[in-house]
Amino acid sequence: MDRSKTAKGSIEAALGGACVIAVLSPTTPEDAVFAARALAAGGIQAVEVAFRTDAAEAALAAVANALPDLPVGAGTVTTPGQVAAAKAAGARFVVCPASTWRWWPPPPTRASRACRGWRHRAR
Repeated sequence: MDRSKTAKGSIEAALGGACVIAVLSPTTPEDAVFAARALAAGGIQAVEVAFRTDAAEAALAAVANALPDLPVGAGTVTTPGQVAAAKAAGARFVVCPASTWRWWPPPPTRASRACRGWRHRAR
């Protein structure tokens, strides 16, 4: 079974065909928007906001609102609560490092299903 598909389409579609994804670890939402605008102007086609800072959720929402045509996702997502927060903030994709199938409850959102599909393919 191909787990790379979500209800709305493939992970590739969520990334907008981007070959390179810039990873941001912003300390403020304003810094994230500034960096994302500069990256987009330079040709980057997708941005991941790493959930490693206290500002990550707000930064993801700010970038998603400021640049609606730029695929923005969440990275370093390690809990189901972060998956839900990322989806609510406007994430189009989620990257989950070092998670296992036993760690995940039944997927509550499309974002977590996409994350599980990514992990399954990465084994």
